[in-house]
Amino acid sequence: MYNLHKQYGKTTAVQNVSMTISKGECFGLLGVNGAGKTTTFNMITGDTVPTSGEGYLYGHNITTQLREAQRYIGYCPQFDALIGQFTTCPTDSYYSCEEPLVSKYLI
Repeated sequence: MYNLHKQYGKTTAVQNVSMTISKGECFGLLGVNGAGKTTTFNMITGDTVPTSGEGYLYGHNITTQLREAQRYIGYCPQFDALIGQFTTCPTDSYYSCEEPLVSKYLI
């Protein structure tokens, strides 16, 4: 990533963030509330488009080649990103280690 920047109107959420993450490396961002951590991850994962700057994952541009870039991302957000969208069956399967629950165990 080189000089990633995100502007919301007159508010700067992320200003010129640059970093290199090596192949196979696991990383996180630390900082105070409002520092731009979530916005930075949202740009990397394609949830929001950078106002300016460049980001590449394995040579794939995160803006113009997002689907290809996303194949190399494993992302664990701070809060459960999908739980509120699950219905009963997917939630049961998720919390049972991805093994479908046998009906006799359902209440």
